[in-house]
Amino acid sequence: MSVDLDRPTAAAARLEARPGSRRWPTIFVGLVAGVTLGVLGTIAVGALTGAVSPNLSGAAAEIPVLAQPQQQADALPTNIPGFDRAFIVAGSSRLVGQVDGVTYYLSRPTGGGVCLLILPAAPSIRWAQSCGDHLPIGVATADAGSARVVSSETPTPQGAIRLGLNVLVDPTSTMLNH
Repeated sequence: MSVDLDRPTAAAARLEARPGSRRWPTIFVGLVAGVTLGVLGTIAVGALTGAVSPNLSGAAAEIPVLAQPQQQADALPTNIPGFDRAFIVAGSSRLVGQVDGVTYYLSRPTGGGVCLLILPAAPSIRWAQSCGDHLPIGVATADAGSARVVSSETPTPQGAIRLGLNVLVDPTSTMLNH
């Protein structure tokens, strides 16, 4: 008895009768993978350019500086009396600027939104912080004045100082509604 090894079996002959029928799962998986990689690539490029903030929501998504990587100068000082660091997302603080010996920081609280911290250089003057999920967010202290987090389109009122795109400071007033 001889066996012809080159002769296709009945099952193989049926598959050969439908050319390409075994390729559709491979093509489908390739298309899905391509679309997925394209979407992820678009998000990554947008995040790097600041056009997309996939991890920010609410008021924080309206603050471009929060989408940038934290620099060494952005880190909050370690010796703020009574400040609870567990309340702030690690690495989220951003130095906005200084006016008359008072430093202003933005950060993201663990519950979402954005916080503005007024931190006077003099230890005898208490720091103040306010957080919220909708702009504007204001904070005031009797000795260091007031500040607000606003949208970048908000005009700068007379007498106020703009720090970055989103913080208005009035070091002479504790009134939050400029």
